[in-house]
Amino acid sequence: MLSPTIAVDVIICFLFAAWFAVIECGWFPHKQREFLCKDPSLSFKYNGDTVTATVLILSTFLPFFVLWVTEAIFAKPTSLKLSRTRTSLKRAFYWFKKYYVGILMNLALVETLKVVVGGLRPHFFYSCRPDVMDVCMPGEIIFRYACKNTEPSYAFIRDTQKSFPSGHSSVSFHVAIFLVWYFQKRIPKLKCFLLIPFLQTLCFSWACFCSMSRITDHRHHWYDVLAGVCLGMLFGFFCCKTSCNNFKGCRTSPNLDATIQNGVISRNSYKDREETSLNAV
Repeated sequence: MLSPTIAVDVIICFLFAAWFAVIECGWFPHKQREFLCKDPSLSFKYNGDTVTATVLILSTFLPFFVLWVTEAIFAKPTSLKLSRTRTSLKRAFYWFKKYYVGILMNLALVETLKVVVGGLRPHFFYSCRPDVMDVCMPGEIIFRYACKNTEPSYAFIRDTQKSFPSGHSSVSFHVAIFLVWYFQKRIPKLKCFLLIPFLQTLCFSWACFCSMSRITDHRHHWYDVLAGVCLGMLFGFFCCKTSCNNFKGCRTSPNLDATIQNGVISRNSYKDREETSLNAV
């Protein structure tokens, strides 16, 4: 039998998965946006992705190994009975769990905005081939149309109307903010004072490269990328500051539900007990 808390977590994970499936399968009502006939901002050729969706998804799991290696190098076991590998693995999973909840929240909002806003990608005319392009006048606003291009899959055609905001930008900056903050808070002071800035620069460089490639590939407009960057930084800040409690996972209070301070009984919160147990690994 699952405990009530675990059962609730399983149900919520199922709801997240179901919502992503509804959006990706096109079951959610999709807004069809109007466009200007012969609009040059929608007339670019589709040339594929420099950073594919598969690479982006895999990059969201990379922090786990970064956390594990960092904790293994710098974190010391609090008990001689526990190995450094086991201690670092548990601590890495502790932070990664909180980080990935933030990633799921980020993606859920981004995917919802994509179908609600229905922004047209820069290669919309090339990929969709609207049936009114041969008869409309330049500058005319088109409200009703159908895509004549039948070569790609239906999912790809539907994706041409999911430009705002950029999911690549949002996710990559979320990952970058999390790792930059983690390095700053969890790595102790070193004689090599350039190591932490170097690692942080690598994180931001990846996020900037991933985001700018969406513009150079003509997969997003600049404002799509800007909105994605803002969302990624917002969720990254929320994850580090609130969910991870500024990476303060080493409390010195005893692992008890209640402590006595100055004659007053104070009960520890669930977060306090959780972080205390992490410190006792």
